[in-house]
Amino acid sequence: MVKVENCFLDDVSNFSQIAPLMFFTVGVGLDEGDTAVSGFHHEPSFTVNEKGLLTALKAMVNLAVDFGHDAAKNT
Repeated sequence: MVKVENCFLDDVSNFSQIAPLMFFTVGVGLDEGDTAVSGFHHEPSFTVNEKGLLTALKAMVNLAVDFGHDAAKNT
């Protein structure tokens, strides 16, 4: 068990003790500054900007491919 104090997101940061980790967030609310438009995260009223999800997916895929490519070069 890895103990991490004051983790404000999830316990994902615990994995950084045993493996490389990169964590980033992407805003996907319709209007991040106005909860009346998007609702609050983790509530049924939250409305997602689908384009933001596509951007996040592309970023994650590119980062994973780059990491795998770099790891393969170093073996």
